[in-house]
Amino acid sequence: MSSEQLDALRGASATLLTDALRRLGHDPRTFAMSGIRPMVKTRGTTIGPAVTTKYEVSRERGGSDDIRRYVFKTVDDANPGDVWVTASGTDQVLSMMGDIIILACKQKGLAGIVIDGGCRDTEEMNEIGLPVYAKGTCLYGPGGVVRPVAANVPVVCGGVEVRPGDIVAASVDGALVIPVEVLPDVVRLVPELEAKEAHAREIILQGAPLVTSYPLGG
Repeated sequence: MSSEQLDALRGASATLLTDALRRLGHDPRTFAMSGIRPMVKTRGTTIGPAVTTKYEVSRERGGSDDIRRYVFKTVDDANPGDVWVTASGTDQVLSMMGDIIILACKQKGLAGIVIDGGCRDTEEMNEIGLPVYAKGTCLYGPGGVVRPVAANVPVVCGGVEVRPGDIVAASVDGALVIPVEVLPDVVRLVPELEAKEAHAREIILQGAPLVTSYPLGG
């Protein structure tokens, strides 16, 4: 992946990126995350390479070493512009992080956070201003239910696989993953889809009927 490829997608909406993947023959169930929504006020599309943290079900509380190694160090080692994907390992919506960890992500320069679970400290998160996408909020953390077991490995988030380095995009409409190997095809297709949508909007504003204006099939 080149920075130029990523830059080419920064202005594209998450819905248009979804249309591009579908046009390329990809099943939405393999790339569109289920149940993920913004937890803070956000505009536009959050997009960047994935770094990951994986949790698994465990009745034991995660030890301090595990939390430092798989949670804190993942943030500390991330590059500016990365998107941190945290896979909770459970259907329960538990708070996987709060404002202090999110503040550290902001200071590190991460583009955003996607959580297959919950978070907390919503007011503080809005003040921090980093895009956070999750399944909901919860007052308490995951101790005694799940614990962190790995970082920067493939994870399942929102029902789809996310690998380190894959491109994650999220907006008010949801979150998706673009496998890095199909990124060049998406980059090639996005301008065509953007042009078709822009043309449709233009002629509809001029009074054209929807039946001849809507860009069916992308």
